[in-house]
Amino acid sequence: MTYRISENINLPFKIVPVVQEYPEQCKIELSIRLKAIFEETNYGTNVVMKIPVPANTALVRIFSSGNGKAVYEPDSAAIMWRFKRF
Repeated sequence: MTYRISENINLPFKIVPVVQEYPEQCKIELSIRLKAIFEETNYGTNVVMKIPVPANTALVRIFSSGNGKAVYEPDSAAIMWRFKRF
């Protein structure tokens, strides 16, 4: 989603990340919540959330992505979370 705005800035989404590090296990756990901040009558289509991960990531396990579909793309070193309609 791309948009440009110069005044009265109201972002369409709120992202709440929680990051827990486990250095003894060389592990990072991410919990991300994405919330729309616009009326229910409006919606976004083909929304993609790109979650970068360290370049040396060896394994990614995704648990319950809720709505949408999340997949790890090692070529871009990111988890891509896609929504057809949000």
